[in-house]
Amino acid sequence: LAKSSIVCYNFPDNVLFPGEERQPRPKSGSKGISDLALAECGTLIAALTDKSKHGLHFVVKPDVHDALYYSRSPVIYGAPPDPESKHSFAKRMYANLKCDRNGAAQKSSAAATRLKRK
Repeated sequence: LAKSSIVCYNFPDNVLFPGEERQPRPKSGSKGISDLALAECGTLIAALTDKSKHGLHFVVKPDVHDALYYSRSPVIYGAPPDPESKHSFAKRMYANLKCDRNGAAQKSSAAATRLKRK
């Protein structure tokens, strides 16, 4: 992605990123898409077919090529975690395959956003 100045947005939070290994590591040594469970594959397909602004999508950004290539800017931005997630922020991945949890804030709970009527 970084070599082509492509940035991925809204990668599903509960799906392994490309190149990421499942922990604990399986004996087969597989990683990435071949290591996804059936449910994770379904989640990834749903994200790819979601045409809303919350769906998985890719943007070509030639103006930030060097920042992407030299891992100063993430190449993959994860979708915000669900309210019941143990993580407060979305995962991001850089070209050097390092990840952090400094992405978008967790989605707010529907119960927490309800207003009391008088």
